[in-house]
Amino acid sequence: MKKILIILIFLFISIFSYSADIDFDIRVMMRLTKIEETDNPKYKKFLNYIDENLAKKNEVKYSHKVNIDRKVVEFFSEKGEILLTENLPKEFLDIVDRSIRVAENKEEIKKIIKNIYEDPYTYVSISKYKENLILFTEQNMVNRGKIKNTMSVVLKRELTDNEKNELIYLKDNNDDEFFKKYRTYLDSETTKTYINDKLELFKEIKGLTETTILYKKNEVSKVIIKYSDNNLINSVVKSYKNDRLLKETFIKNKR
Repeated sequence: MKKILIILIFLFISIFSYSADIDFDIRVMMRLTKIEETDNPKYKKFLNYIDENLAKKNEVKYSHKVNIDRKVVEFFSEKGEILLTENLPKEFLDIVDRSIRVAENKEEIKKIIKNIYEDPYTYVSISKYKENLILFTEQNMVNRGKIKNTMSVVLKRELTDNEKNELIYLKDNNDDEFFKKYRTYLDSETTKTYINDKLELFKEIKGLTETTILYKKNEVSKVIIKYSDNNLINSVVKSYKNDRLLKETFIKNKR
């Protein structure tokens, strides 16, 4: 059982490692995908759906899920109509195949992988409120316990075409500079993980501050990183346990 757990943890990490440089739904919200895929007929229906709903209602809702058998991610409208089918990364599929090959009980691993990745839909909403663009995603997993993951991203404002093109260039050429620039447009980014309706993990980026809180039985661990500027190099890192400061570290000019 321990070996199975290790394999599953590895798989969870891998699917994110081999995804795009930034979450696909965030790129959709920022309208980077509209520029990147404007001449790709496969994306036409999906991008039109996004544009039409935002124009009419200032909000759009869609969902997506993995189809292991077809080796794709499927995107659906709010009414369940298929909008887009994207191939899963070859690197991820190779890891899945390798994990099955080394498993003692191959059929059990196959079944677990299929249940974990095919069971949960990720539900997405993108909306406009005043100057802000807001993304909210929710994923519920029930096959291995009741787990819910949510993400909320709030942009300060909609980006200009020049800003979008700059981000696309940086995404393709310089990851560090891309994330620095992305954060200058960010008002907040919050992720939460619940297990059996209990908050277990909280992560937030707000301005130059990053906060991570882990909730355990009778214990709350918290790490706060405060950067001095948008270069995200110099920082102060504080670690807490049950609101008691355990450690304070000053990081300066690592370059």
